[in-house]
Amino acid sequence: MGEYNRISFRSNGGNVDSFIQKIDFKKDCPNNECKTDLRLTAKADYGTSKDYFIIGASTLTIDVSILKEEDPSYSSNFFIAFPNTLQYQKVTKVYGDSEINCGFVNFGTDDSDEEDMESLDYLQRRNIPKISENELLLACSFGNPMYANTGVRFRLSMFVPDSINNTKLEFKLNATTLSTELVPADNVKTINVQVRNQVATTFTGISKPISLTVRDKDKKYLTSHTYELRNKGPSLLPTSTLLVLYPQIQQGGSPLLYLNTTSWSCPPPCRVFCSFPDTADTAPVVHAASMGPTYLHVDTPGENDENIGESKSIADMKNIDCAKGGCSRYECKLYDIPPRESAVVTLEYVASGDILDKVSDGGAIKIRSEAYVRLLDLSRLITDASEQSESVYSDLLPVSPPPQRLPWWIILLSVLGGLLFIVLIVLILWKCGFFKRKQKEEMERMQHAGEVEKTKMLGDEPENGY
Repeated sequence: MGEYNRISFRSNGGNVDSFIQKIDFKKDCPNNECKTDLRLTAKADYGTSKDYFIIGASTLTIDVSILKEEDPSYSSNFFIAFPNTLQYQKVTKVYGDSEINCGFVNFGTDDSDEEDMESLDYLQRRNIPKISENELLLACSFGNPMYANTGVRFRLSMFVPDSINNTKLEFKLNATTLSTELVPADNVKTINVQVRNQVATTFTGISKPISLTVRDKDKKYLTSHTYELRNKGPSLLPTSTLLVLYPQIQQGGSPLLYLNTTSWSCPPPCRVFCSFPDTADTAPVVHAASMGPTYLHVDTPGENDENIGESKSIADMKNIDCAKGGCSRYECKLYDIPPRESAVVTLEYVASGDILDKVSDGGAIKIRSEAYVRLLDLSRLITDASEQSESVYSDLLPVSPPPQRLPWWIILLSVLGGLLFIVLIVLILWKCGFFKRKQKEEMERMQHAGEVEKTKMLGDEPENGY
């Protein structure tokens, strides 16, 4: 049988020179016609879980076995198509006489004007399977020829990046030969690997400072509430939301406590997007008020034109404890938090120096924010808790505690209790003869002075001693 081998090389001038050499050889098969039977078996191994491949915690290996019966197999090749989000690492032979050589298939166009349909190159390319634009194709040669009743086994190691979005990895396997295949159906196999992100998270909050002494009515005082969502891994945390209910106090057209600035941090590839959902992605009115009035600019003012800064006033609001609801909202969407890293969101508040006098008659107040975190995309997530909440508070304290005012009913009960006590004491003394003893002492004194006869003093004694 005649086979063609095309040899091409590029000269220094850039022109391509080529020649074709015809090589004759005979196949080791009856009548030079080989009929063979390749049988392909394969499975995916990923260690830590039998049900899912866990991103960040598992290694992915495709274990391939190819057995051959009947006549020798010439130009035996193995193809595997896999998602282009994966990275091929290496091939490891387990057993077999043939060497395993793997490389990616290049689907570039042939620059030659003619296509020799009898060439080995052309015949081999006819066996290359088609792939989609989102796949890569790896080819491995495993025997030329591969003789009867032999086989080969090898493992392909794949690297799965933490940032992939796939919930399923599909591997398409195909063993080919230029010999006549007796049972083509057992040369093809598809392996589906279910992918999951597994995370354990903690959600905490802290106030800085936790207590603040308000000393000067003409100054502004700062306090901040910081919330941290930590991903303890082992996988990347794909999507989550952080909702903060924050306190505000507005009275008499001026803000007494308002949200001043917000900030967030998260290491790459993490991304954070925050907004005020109640006000169409803009800061609340209290922010605009703290920066001064704004005006509506028109070329020709009309009677109904509105001066925003003068006509609108800040509504009274007293949201101190957001655990009770009714507070304004600040929402952040968090994407791709790496394992063993955190997304941190900080809200800084400004309190006016006269806030205690106007809100609590000079007494201390406790401002509290409430935050909720929710993990999303649960179809690809394994986690112990998909929702968590946390609250953070700050104490605003006066320089000295104000005097405590007792309720009027306590004062009234105290007075009535004192009067009742005096009456009881008088009654007890009267029962004990305290007042009669005083009268007797007075009469004895008068007797000694000759003013009262003894018989009057002893008027109660019977005559003759009886």
